[in-house]
Parts: sequence; C-alpha cells; structure tokens
Amino acid sequence: ERVRSIDEQLERIEPRSIEVADAMEKSQTRQRSHQESLERIRESVEVAERDLRRHDDDATDLGQRHDTIADALADVRHERAGAGSRLHLLVEMQQANEGLADDVKQALAESGEHILGVLGEAIHTPRRWATLVEAVLGRDVEVVITPDEAAATRLADWSRGQGLGLVIAIGGHTPEGRAPLPPGLDGVQHLLDLVEIRDEARSIAVRLLGRTAVVPTFEQAMHLSKASMRDWRLVAETGEVIEPDGRIRIGRPAAAGLISRRMEMEDLEASVCEHDVRIAGLERDLASLRDASSAADQRRRDAADALQQASNQVVDLEYGLQGISNDLTRLQHQRSEIEDERRDLQVRRATLAGQLEALAVEATHQADTLATHESGIETLEANAEHARDAQHAAQESLSAARVATASLAEQHQASQRERRHVETAAETEADRGRATREHIGRRTAQLDQHAATIATASSLLETARTSIAGAAAAMEASEAANDKVDTQVQQASRDLDTARARGKILERDHHALELSRREGEVKRESLEDRTLEELGIDLQIDYPAWKQTASELELDREAAKTEVAELRTQIKALGNVNIDAIEEEKHLESRNEGLIEQVADIDKARAQLETLIGELEVASRTRFEETFVAVRENFAGPSGLFRQLFGGGSADLFLVPDEDGHVDMLESGIEIKAKPPGKEPRVISQLSGGEQTMAAVALLLAIFKSRPAPFCILDEVDAALDDANVARFCGTLEQFLDGSHFIIITHNKQTMLTCDRLYGVTQPERGVSKRVTVRVDEVGEDGRISKAATQRAAEEPATNEPEESPIVQTPSTVAPSPVVQ
Repeated sequence: ERVRSIDEQLERIEPRSIEVADAMEKSQTRQRSHQESLERIRESVEVAERDLRRHDDDATDLGQRHDTIADALADVRHERAGAGSRLHLLVEMQQANEGLADDVKQALAESGEHILGVLGEAIHTPRRWATLVEAVLGRDVEVVITPDEAAATRLADWSRGQGLGLVIAIGGHTPEGRAPLPPGLDGVQHLLDLVEIRDEARSIAVRLLGRTAVVPTFEQAMHLSKASMRDWRLVAETGEVIEPDGRIRIGRPAAAGLISRRMEMEDLEASVCEHDVRIAGLERDLASLRDASSAADQRRRDAADALQQASNQVVDLEYGLQGISNDLTRLQHQRSEIEDERRDLQVRRATLAGQLEALAVEATHQADTLATHESGIETLEANAEHARDAQHAAQESLSAARVATASLAEQHQASQRERRHVETAAETEADRGRATREHIGRRTAQLDQHAATIATASSLLETARTSIAGAAAAMEASEAANDKVDTQVQQASRDLDTARARGKILERDHHALELSRREGEVKRESLEDRTLEELGIDLQIDYPAWKQTASELELDREAAKTEVAELRTQIKALGNVNIDAIEEEKHLESRNEGLIEQVADIDKARAQLETLIGELEVASRTRFEETFVAVRENFAGPSGLFRQLFGGGSADLFLVPDEDGHVDMLESGIEIKAKPPGKEPRVISQLSGGEQTMAAVALLLAIFKSRPAPFCILDEVDAALDDANVARFCGTLEQFLDGSHFIIITHNKQTMLTCDRLYGVTQPERGVSKRVTVRVDEVGEDGRISKAATQRAAEEPATNEPEESPIVQTPSTVAPSPVVQ
C-alpha cells in the first residue's frame, strides 16, 4: 500500500512540474517585455527631467527679471513719490506765494484785477541760472507789474489806503536799455541771453538786467569790473555779484527763491512725467513678464505632470518587474520543491521495494511455523472440550443445591414477615377502637350543644321577623316623607337661585349708579374749580341768581353751546397764555444782541483761525520735511544708524503715495524699506523678528538723534537679538552718552556688562520684592546678584539712593530683574 501511495504521488507531481515550467516561461516573457518598456519609459523620464530643468531655469530667469523690474519699479515709484511730494509742497508754497513779502501777498490776493503778476513769475531760465538771476534781482523779483498807468494809479491809491509798501512797474513790450557786450571776452554771457521773459515784463526786466553779465569766476569778474566793464553789473557763476558802484554781494541766497522754486517745479513736473512714463513702461514690462511667467509656469506644470506620469509608469513597471521576479523566485522554489519531493519519493519507493522482498521471505518461514502451531492447537482444543463438559456438570449440581437453599431461606423470611405483620395489625386495631370510642363521646356532646343552639335561634328568628315587618312599614312612611321634603328643597333651591341672580343684578346696578353719582360729583367739583380759577365765578354763590335770571330771560341753550364751542376753539388756537411773555421778550432781545456780538466774534476768530491754520500747515509741512529729511539721513545715510546696527546693508524711509499717486506731507504714511547685508530689499514687515527689532531700534535712535533728550528708557529692546547684534547695539549707544542718559531694562548679560551702574530687583521673602544696587562684578554668569550685595543692601542701604520700599509682586523666582543705567 505504501508503494502504491508513492506511485500515485509521483503521478500527481508530474503535471505540477509541467505547470510550473509553463508559468516560469510566461513570467520570463513578461519580465523581458516589462524590462523593454521600463527602458523606454526611463528614456522619456530623462527627457522630461531635462525639459523640467530647462523650464525651471526659464522660470528662475523670469523670476529674477521680474524681481529686477519690480525692484526698479519700486525705486522709480519711490523716486516719483519723493518728487511728487516735493512738487506738491512747492505747488502749495507757490499757491500761498511763499517767499514774497506780506504786502505783496495781500496786494495779489485783494487787488488782483490791477496786477499782471510779479517780475519773478515772468522770468524763465534754466535751473542752474535761476539762483544767479535771483542774486542779481534781489527783492526786485517782487516788483508788481501793472498793465498800464491807470492800473498803476489805482493800485497806488489802494496801497496807500491799505498802508502797504509796494514796488510797481508798468508793463510794456519795448526792450529798451540793453547794452551790447564788449568784444573779445571769452566765457562772458549777457544775462538776458540766459533768460526768457514774458512780454508784459520785458521792458522792466531789460531795464534792470540790460547791463548785467555772467562771468565764469569771481577773479575774472573783479578784473573786468576795473577794466572794460566798469559800468556793468557782473555776476560770477559761484554766486558773487559786483555792482557798478563797487558793492560786492557774496554768497548765494539761503533759501530757494521764487524763480528757483518755479524752475524746480518745472524740473519736478518733467521728472514726474518721466517717472510716470517709466512706471507705465515698467508696469507693461512687468505685466508681460507676468504673462511670460504664467506661460512658463504652465509649461513647467505640464512638464512636471508629464514627468510625474512617466515616474508613475516607471514605478508601476518596477513594481510589476518586482512582482514578476517574485513570481519567478516562487516558481523556481516550487520547482525545486517538486524535484526534491520526486527524488525523496523515488528513494522511499526503492527502500519499500527492498523491504517488500525481505518481508516475502519472512512470510514463507512464518507460514511453516503457523502450520505446526495449528496442529498442536487442535489437540489442545479437544482436551479442553472434555474438561469443559465435566465442569458444566459440576456447575449444574452446585446451581441446583444453591436454588434449594435459597427457596428455604425465602420461605423462612416470608413466615417471619407474616408474623410481624399480624402483630402490627392487632396493635393498630386496638388503637383504632380506643380512638373510635373517644370520637363517639365528642360527637354526642356536640349533638346536645347543637340542639340547644337550634332552639335559641328559632326564637330569635321569630322576633327578627316581627321587627322586620315593623321596620318595613316605617321605612315606607319615611321614604314618602323624604320624597315630599326633597320636592320642597328643590323648589326652595330654585327660588334661592332666582333671588341671588336678582340680588346680583340689583347690586351691580347700585354700584353703577353710585359710580355715576361719584363721577358726577367729581365733574361738578372740577367744573366749579375751573370756573372759579378761569372765570372767577363761584358757582355755589352765583348759580342760584343765574338760575333765577335764566328762568326770567329764557336763554337759548343751543346758541349758547355753539358760542361756547367757538370760544373754546379760539382759545385753544391761541395756545397757553404766558403771563411772563413781556419779560421773556425783553430778556430774549438782550440775549439776541449778545448772540449777535458773539457771532461776530466767532466769525472774526474763525477768520483768524483759518489764517493761523494755513500758516501752521505751511510751517508744519516745512518742519515735517526738515525733520523727515534729518531722520532719514540719520537712519539711512551712509553713516546712518541702520548701517551701524546691521554692520552694512542699506535702508530708506519714504512717504507712501495715495491711490492717485500723490504724496501729502501731513497725510501720507511712512514706510521703511530695508536691505540687511546679503539679502534682497524688502519692507520691514517682511523681515525676521530680530531684523525688525534692529530696524525699529535704528529708527528710534535716528529720531532721538534728531531731537535728543536728557533721558531715554528702553524696555527689553534686546530680547530678540543675538550676541553679535547686542554688541553692535551697545556700541551704538556710546555715541549718545555725552548728552543723554540711557536706562535699559534687560535680562541680557552682555548688556549688563556694558553698563555704568546696575540696579537689581530681588525677592528676599515670598511675595515681596526689593531693589538693590550692585556692581557689575557682583553679578554672576547666570545673571543672579551675589548674596554679599543683597546682604549689604539690606544692612547698609546707600544714602544717595532713593528710599527702598517693598513692592508686592507675584513672581515665583528669586532671580533679579536688572535695570541697567
């Protein structure tokens, strides 16, 4: 059987081996196909990666170009905002006629119909010559030009009436008074050749500048003033003016004059227009770059998607190849197992075949031995049969004897049981006889008792029957009486309900009548009071007489009611009577006069305030511009505090223009643009926390430098700074110590080490803090104050320090919170 089982297993293994071989061949084919596909996809992945890198480079280049243009646009906008701010300020100053005398301002404002303008407004020159023209003209730039003699006469009369002092010139078109330059002078220019003059001012301008020349140097002007141009006004390009009478004016004007300001306005307008054109061009370039960047981003996204798809395909193919490899490994393992199993089965089959031959030989030997043993067994079985027959006979005799003995024993036991049963029955019958006799006695006594009870009950029954008959008769009579009483009670109840309802109605009517009576009395009393108060008639006294008169005269009540209604309507139309109206009218009249005076004062004050507001606004703009320029220089200049604190870099302060691109000195916001070393320019909100702190400290110190104060308190400004920045911060403060004291609240040990005096706050007991003054060498490396300093402050407080008073606080640590001075 075992050999047959192994043969069957070998037959089942053969199909499995063929199936595994076919599966391995298919897997190898799939593996080769996946390998070829993987090579193709990897080549496409390399192409996609190259495309993606190219698109990344393009996007980076576009981003850099975008940043460059954006920075340039921000710079141009900043420059445009500065120019616009300056132009706006100059326009306001021009509109306010700043730089002119107050008399000229008033004449231009109140007598403009007689004036063509001032001389400075009629002269146009390049900006480089404007200050020279102003230096030559001096106060003559304020000469008021009139169209004709009549206008000049009217303006003179008006000026005398106003008490003003003006210089008036009559406009004209005749260029009289221009002298030609002497020949042979190199570099000398006639001043009139450098300016353009409007027709109405040409005559006065030629008369004033007709013998004025511009000389390159002051030395040459001095030489010419003593030689061929003795009777000329000579102006050096450095600003010196030599008058024909020998007077020499040195230096340029301290502030820009009317002509310089107007020329600067024209230059600024041109600059603003140029900046607007540049801004528009940069915005167009920026928009085109945005479009190109969007297209490049789209191409990059497409390339990234293609790369992602190819990568996914590579992953899928690699995963498929891994699966195929795993399948091949598994199939090879299965084939190895099948081969091992086949070899094992063949070995086992050969072993079993050898065992089968050996067992066949042993089976023949065992068959001979079995025949010998079978003959001996037959003899033994015959002897055993005789022995069994004798044993059966003996056993039968023994069984018969045992049966007889058992029968006798059972009979004896039955006799004993019968005897015990008879004795028990006799005793039971005796007990039953005694109990019967006792029961008969009890029953006889009960019969006698029951007979007596029956007799008594019979007599009571007769008596009860008699009583029941009487009670029935009485009950019938009582029921009849009850019915009659119930009928009477019901009738009485109905009568009572009717009476109560009538009583309620009468009570309600009584209450209504009483209420009406009381209302009538109240109305009567009210009418009597009103008549007495309004008409002065006491009805209790005058009514009887009136009643008698009315009965005699027979008045028409309807007509009287109509007249009363009309009178009431007229009185109501008049309103309430005010007895104090005359006094109130006098009071209101005097109050109205006072209010008129107050309105006049308010109008005058309003005019003064408007004038003051205008002056303050101009002054505020000027002061703000000066302060802004000073703070900007201190903050962002070459040696400004930003570069000191950051160790390099650059920064700038600029005014933020509004939606229309205008900059108002008093309304525009201020933005900080910072460029720390090694970083791109950005606004302060885009900096890190430490950089923002440093920029804020730099701006604060720049303002403090522009407006220094005796004391400056800084509360933990170095909390977000590292050691290098703290060192620069402490080094920057040294330049302010000559004129100011700095009080710094800090927890930074490096800041503590640079201080002159150190104050600490310690907590000797829970909940109570105390100030101590320590030296720098008494502060440990961890920032804690030494015990010696604390004990010294507790035992011997310094007399030159303010009195120490405990401060109740809630900190849980005893470490000091130093205050550095």
